[in-house]
Amino acid sequence: MFETIKQLVEKQSIKSKIFLNTFIQPSLFLSFNTLISIPEKLKKETFDYFNEIALAQAELVSKVSYSIVNANLNTLKQYMKLFGSFINERDIFSSIDAPERFSSIVETAVATIFKREGDDFVRIATSLKTYDGKLAAGTYLGENHPARKELLKGKPYFGRVIMFNKDYMALYEPIKEKGTVKGALLVAINIAEQLKQLKDFLKSVTIGEKGYVYAVDLLKGEVVVHPEDEGKKINHIKKIRDLSFFDRMVRMKKGTINYKWHDKPNKYSLPKEKIAVFETIKHLNWMVSISYYREDIEKKAKKRAMKLQNSLIFSGLTNIFLMFVSTMQTVNQVRKTIKDITEQIKKLREGKIDLSRTIQSKSQDEIGELSYEVNNLLKELKQLQLFRERLKEIPTFSEALDFLCKFITEHFCIENCDLYDFSSGTKPSRHCIKTDSQKDKECPALNMKRIISSKTSPCPLFTDRNLSFICIPLNLNHNKGYIVQLTTQKRLEKFERIVQYLEEAQPLLQTKLQLEMLKEQSLKDELTGLNNRRFLNSTIGFILEQTKRHNKSLGILMCDIDHFKSVNDNYGHRAGDEVLKQIAGTIKGVLRKSDLIIRFGGEEFLVLLTDQEKHSTMSVAEKIREAVENRLFDIGEKGIHITISIGVALYPEHSYSFDEVVKMADEALYKAKQSGRNRVVLCERTTPNEHDSIGKSEKGKSQKSANLK
Repeated sequence: MFETIKQLVEKQSIKSKIFLNTFIQPSLFLSFNTLISIPEKLKKETFDYFNEIALAQAELVSKVSYSIVNANLNTLKQYMKLFGSFINERDIFSSIDAPERFSSIVETAVATIFKREGDDFVRIATSLKTYDGKLAAGTYLGENHPARKELLKGKPYFGRVIMFNKDYMALYEPIKEKGTVKGALLVAINIAEQLKQLKDFLKSVTIGEKGYVYAVDLLKGEVVVHPEDEGKKINHIKKIRDLSFFDRMVRMKKGTINYKWHDKPNKYSLPKEKIAVFETIKHLNWMVSISYYREDIEKKAKKRAMKLQNSLIFSGLTNIFLMFVSTMQTVNQVRKTIKDITEQIKKLREGKIDLSRTIQSKSQDEIGELSYEVNNLLKELKQLQLFRERLKEIPTFSEALDFLCKFITEHFCIENCDLYDFSSGTKPSRHCIKTDSQKDKECPALNMKRIISSKTSPCPLFTDRNLSFICIPLNLNHNKGYIVQLTTQKRLEKFERIVQYLEEAQPLLQTKLQLEMLKEQSLKDELTGLNNRRFLNSTIGFILEQTKRHNKSLGILMCDIDHFKSVNDNYGHRAGDEVLKQIAGTIKGVLRKSDLIIRFGGEEFLVLLTDQEKHSTMSVAEKIREAVENRLFDIGEKGIHITISIGVALYPEHSYSFDEVVKMADEALYKAKQSGRNRVVLCERTTPNEHDSIGKSEKGKSQKSANLK
């Protein structure tokens, strides 16, 4: 019978358990201490639990705030590497157009090159704009700027700065020459929108009936989040209220303090005791505090205690003892479960998810349901954490996209995962690439820069109404980019969970794609579309190793357009640019796919012919010369004839040094020019000289160090 009653009780709600325990079990003993100790203990536990919630919320606020700082630091480090690729390493201060070129690619960021003048730094090149919209070139960093002291010490500086009344998260790196600071580089991101989102988040956090979050911008000396004083200067508030506690918080930077606060700042109001859990967010220069009234907690504790005490008295003196025993069993079960949940929350707050220890509860009431939901939540968070970490580790965009598609199709029963190209640039090399026939129309996902689906938004480019879809935009610039599209014949299940994973993956995929495309663009000549010297420097080591491994020769052709200056003088530079593009196409049309053509200089082109001997190299050079001579170059209203001169050398026949072979080809080109132009001249040296014999003894070594000047 008692076992049946026990099973019946376990299936009831907590409220029902207390009710049943009160009336079913016989009472044998009356204890006045029971009526006192339980409410007092409950009051203390309520107070402790309230404080634990406040600490947890303060930790959450801190993590959210620091996530903005850390995300911007990682982004700025990548942007600083990208900015460096636009700068002339030999003469940094001559790279006047580098900041604007950088900002044309990364529209959300600005860049600056500083030159040191005494103990200050002047902006000699920048994409930063002043109050009137003009470039800030010629302006100074200023003696009060937080980065100046660090840069003078030769150290980098990262943090929030205010430039021309706008908020930026900035990274400064010193330019050193022989240990002396000569200048500095800056990349910065406008974080006005991020600060607004942080404000909105802080305003949404509440604790108790009157507790709230407030934040002070220490950089501006201004209250940025507060129910009453938002937008006011700290110095102005100090004239009205006692803010000595605030000065203590600024000195402590992080901790918990008790202080007195007037609800209404007038002489008739009495101060109330408050508790503040606060932290100064490094680099962001905000002090954020969770603040709540002590009486708020005490009222809740007292109310709960009185309610329980009245219930005990009402139940009757004859039933009080066993009701206490049974109630304590329920309380202990609740306390144990809450303690386990609290420990898991603490671990989660520290960034740890321990799935080896689950919340144990045999009951089928609200506590059992809570335990079940907490266990499932931890499993889902762990899976999301592993997904995010795995995606970060994958080096390339293509591999990351394959991983995302495989994960989504396996876990959420999505049949198809495709990448659609809406960019006029180079398509990513992936087998599932498709080009939409309606690509001239604007893509809603790219236009709105957010994830859309058939469940939330219709799409004019998606014509198959029998399919459900989700589109993830990877924006590059000016409504151009790529769309990762998930489609299924079934109804979209677990839609919010899918979107949660996609929102985690979207910034990582976009960063990987943008970096790969920026790297590819940096290796191309913008005018002709040919590879440039940077590409040659990165690949020549591999080409030379292959040539030596297969015991072959490499033909080197140095090509120069005859009388090109007269084309620019007579027809204009636009016509000259058109001639360069058509010359590039003509040379490319003669070559094999295995050959390589480089835009070497103004009107110079370097051609590398793989696996060629002397006679075949000369034959290809002659074909190029004839193809150019016989072509009519279209420059607008009429066509013109142009000729080309070519110098030829072979590696390693003429030298074991690639730089030397290029120099010989250039000397042969000079002789072709001197002997009347429109001809092909072979290098006169027949064997490597004595100086090159050093290279011959090291023939097996890598020539990746070859760096064309």
